Amino acid sequence: MTVTIPDVDDEGTPQVVVAGFVNPFSAGTISLTKKLTGEGVTASVKKKTFTVLLTCQYDAGGDEPLTLFSEPVAIKGGETLTAEDADGNPVKLPLGTRCFATETDDGGADASTVDHATATDAAVVGISDELQPLEITVTNRFDPATPGKPGKPGKPGTPGGSGGSGGSGGSGGSGPTTPTLAATGTSPAQPALAVLALLSLGLGLVLLRRRREG
Repeated sequence: MTVTIPDVDDEGTPQVVVAGFVNPFSAGTISLTKKLTGEGVTASVKKKTFTVLLTCQYDAGGDEPLTLFSEPVAIKGGETLTAEDADGNPVKLPLGTRCFATETDDGGADASTVDHATATDAAVVGISDELQPLEITVTNRFDPATPGKPGKPGKPGTPGGSGGSGGSGGSGGSGPTTPTLAATGTSPAQPALAVLALLSLGLGLVLLRRRREG
């Protein structure tokens, strides 16, 4: 834009022209927040350190976006960390910068979510007269620990069936078996032997008596 200011007007009066210029400048910073949820968040979980890869890219019109910031960030639950430059100052991101994050170490969480996880749904620096604080939140859910479930009890064994003629009883199942008992008492053959012994003794006595009488 060109502005021409004449020295004097047609009457010779000096001219004064006031021109105002506005230079729009938009910039932002990026912060990372870690949240822990769930009934399994114990004291040891709160001490865990998680790792999140934070990336900010700018489309400069080339084939690939220009990476302005890409660093793994070590963070604990409840913390909010802001990306800084080598001097410890917040990194200034120009208009149109897109920032996103990927968690590379979730500390054994049962679930992990990132609200800006890709370049498509990134946090973007927009037009503003003030410095824009962008933020990405990574949430980890920890469920309560559950004890191991006890094994299912085994099925009781089935008693052996009575064998048929000459057959043997069925075998028991997988359950406890009835211990074999030692044989006790008198066997069925013993009474018969006793009777035969008595008969033989009686017969012997009769023969002896007859011999004596004769």
